[in-house]
Amino acid sequence: MNLVAASMLILSLWMPLSQNGAQPQSGLVFSVEVEPGADQAEIRLKVENKGQEAISLEFPTSQFYDAVVLDQNGSEVFSFAKGRFYLQAFQTVTVPAGGVKEWKETWNYSSDGIRVPAGPYKIVAAVRAVKMNGKEAGLGTLAAETIVNVPGRQEDGLGGEVKEDAIFTGIHTEGSGGTYTVTGKARPRTGSFYYTVEDGHNQLVPETKVTPGTNYPDWGEFKIEISLSTNKLPSSGTLILNIYEKEGGTITGEPFAIVLEQFRGKE
Repeated sequence: MNLVAASMLILSLWMPLSQNGAQPQSGLVFSVEVEPGADQAEIRLKVENKGQEAISLEFPTSQFYDAVVLDQNGSEVFSFAKGRFYLQAFQTVTVPAGGVKEWKETWNYSSDGIRVPAGPYKIVAAVRAVKMNGKEAGLGTLAAETIVNVPGRQEDGLGGEVKEDAIFTGIHTEGSGGTYTVTGKARPRTGSFYYTVEDGHNQLVPETKVTPGTNYPDWGEFKIEISLSTNKLPSSGTLILNIYEKEGGTITGEPFAIVLEQFRGKE
């Protein structure tokens, strides 16, 4: 992904900017709309021509826009362009007077294959047109953003009605740069559960036992404090907390993976 525009957009982080972007001289208005569901969000990126004449947008490739999802720390958790291939040839999109050009995307609330924690995330997008009606237009001329609230997962007891056999619920994470706090409720059948921290390649925190003080079916609150030296943090990758039950030395059920932080390195 060419991150010329994306890098500029990420600089906005969580500052209160306008949701819609406009190009007054052309009469174009760009907006990002989102409709969150239980398992994914439907996203619509719209270019509306409020002018009296049709406007042709010229693109250097078949990538018409940049769009990324940022967490509350301003870190990129998802890029809609990642893993896609684009035709390396000029493309033209014409928006008639009073008309709208719309692109649709979906996000399944995952980052590197792992569902992100519940909470607010920012979707930041920009149209990648380099010319408007033959005149130069800088990347990011049309940019917009919106907020999507990722719901908790009902099947894991993190939102809505808690499943009868759920072991964990109300998981909340905060922190960055190696210092994290994870809170929630648990009701392990053996009275204890375990956790590790890894980055997909190395285990950074060895298996650690947690005893919330209750057994199934009663809930007990827990709090996990994690502190990692900066030289242990990955330069690029995902920092993951795994929590799970064990019985007789064997993990029972699927470990529950929680994203602590994303590291994208230097682009």
